[in-house]
Amino acid sequence: MQRADFLALVEKTLEEVILLAEEATGRSLPRRFAFQWLGEGFPRVTEGIAEYRG
Repeated sequence: MQRADFLALVEKTLEEVILLAEEATGRSLPRRFAFQWLGEGFPRVTEGIAEYRG
């Protein structure tokens, strides 16, 4: 899989998950994301999540 394809897949998947959550809750949700591995010492990533290499 090419890098651009991976980034598009992640973006599409996140949007689909948000849409499902919006349907389930009947509320509009923000498109802000944060990612952090479980465990001590891992930073919270808020930009470029799909490209984060830790």
